[in-house]
Amino acid sequence: MEIPAQTVAVVRAACPGGTRVTRVRDTLGAIFDDVEFAGWFAVEGRSAVPPGLLALVCVLQAMEDLTDRDAADAVRTRMDWKYALGLALDDTGFHYSVLSEFRDRLAGDGRAIRLLELMLDAAREAGLLRGGGKARTDSTHVLAKISALSRLERLGETMRAVVNQLAQVAPGWLTLRIRPEWEQRYGRRIDSAHLPAGEQARDRFGQAVAADGAALLAAIDDDPDAQWLNNLPTVGALRAIWDQECVRDAQGVWVLRHGRFREGADFLDSPFDLDSRWSRKRDTSWRGYKAHLSETCDLDTPNLIIDVQTTPATDADNATLPAITTSLQARDLTLAEHYLDEGYVTADAIARAAGQGTQIIGPLTRDSSWQARAGKGFDRDSFHIDFDTRTATCPGGKTSTTWRPRAHNSGPGTAIGFADTDCRPCPMRPDCTTSFTSGRQILIPARDLYEIQLANRAAQHDPAWKQRYNTRAGIEGTISQATRAHHLRHNRYTGLAKTRVQHVLTACGMNAARIADWNHRDNQPAPARPRSPFKNLCQKTKITAS
Repeated sequence: MEIPAQTVAVVRAACPGGTRVTRVRDTLGAIFDDVEFAGWFAVEGRSAVPPGLLALVCVLQAMEDLTDRDAADAVRTRMDWKYALGLALDDTGFHYSVLSEFRDRLAGDGRAIRLLELMLDAAREAGLLRGGGKARTDSTHVLAKISALSRLERLGETMRAVVNQLAQVAPGWLTLRIRPEWEQRYGRRIDSAHLPAGEQARDRFGQAVAADGAALLAAIDDDPDAQWLNNLPTVGALRAIWDQECVRDAQGVWVLRHGRFREGADFLDSPFDLDSRWSRKRDTSWRGYKAHLSETCDLDTPNLIIDVQTTPATDADNATLPAITTSLQARDLTLAEHYLDEGYVTADAIARAAGQGTQIIGPLTRDSSWQARAGKGFDRDSFHIDFDTRTATCPGGKTSTTWRPRAHNSGPGTAIGFADTDCRPCPMRPDCTTSFTSGRQILIPARDLYEIQLANRAAQHDPAWKQRYNTRAGIEGTISQATRAHHLRHNRYTGLAKTRVQHVLTACGMNAARIADWNHRDNQPAPARPRSPFKNLCQKTKITAS
């Protein structure tokens, strides 16, 4: 869309140096064409606001972290926004609710990522992005937009959500099955303040709710005309949570399961967000999701976010790396160097990346065995492995006696055993093995992966490798910017699909700001961050940490 001449004249007169918003338009052009979104809208009915315009509004909204109302006001009142959007100065814009409707369309079929792809295409045409460069990736936790619920609250709120939705979509069907006590039990929010007092009373409440939910599900199953109710999200949540929390006793009565349940990949914590999961990473535990951001880190181009992955909180980082790699390859952005932390790096990933022309720079996950933690030289890597003779030599000089195939977590592996007659009298035995009935056993992966592990762990002690790996640290700043300036860690929506939309728009907004700032400094790299006086003194006197 061409910018009206009057808008150009007024904006350039009022802002000779431009603004961030106008520099985005000047550098990337219109970015989004309505043709790209034609399949998202019906061919009949009233005309929609041009989707290309809405896509750019969503990006600018994310760049400036505005609410829907403020973004709609900016379209209506700000000259630099009208310039970027190609609107006349007297254009009245649109109602802010249109933005929410457009995000709903973005959530369908993973469409949101198309916005990032189109922005990256425009950046490539502007000479700000190219394949075969360097990139770095890291993840952060994302908090779901739900309250933490106790077990009774989870059951009660699930039942309350179901009857409320049925009262809207199938009031006649529900009326015939309402029990007299349901109004008091599910007529208001169920929380700790409204639960019965006393342990026995709460147990009776829980059993009653379990029976109510089971009866409602049975009524749906027994009515052929009510099968469509199974498509309702609350009914699906009821089935899943009742299967998780309830069981039939010997008399066939539905009761609560006994004991504690380990939260994990299959545990549903709330009926209001069925994609949210509980997870823990080191000292941080949360309910929600993970966001994985990958950005370029070449010195002669701006650091642009080139991939965004949103996953359940329980998904391991290294399990997400193949999806990141595939996504970059599909955009012709295969990397020469990929900087990662140990959560992503495995020997198998290093081998796969090398076959695709990418070098992974990052530490392998540390050996978690007690021998490695003791640091006395009896961990697996302290044994000399000879694949040609199919033997291993321990730090005490003894040779293995068995070499058997065995599955390893990376695929085929080998179990190596030492004779009890060698290990039992060894004075170093307490530092090597705790077994009293056999000699030391070690498990290694296939030869190529084992050699990658040895080479990687040896390289980590090289000062040159450490200096090179410092490049990865920049992604921490990007994560900080995304969480502090754009609230990436605090979810605005429920469900994985709309959470992904939020993350993609955040990435697009950050890219827009970085492109505008890069263009403003005449394509020169950002100046180095100044050191503190104390840091300068330490560098001058060489008083630095080893």
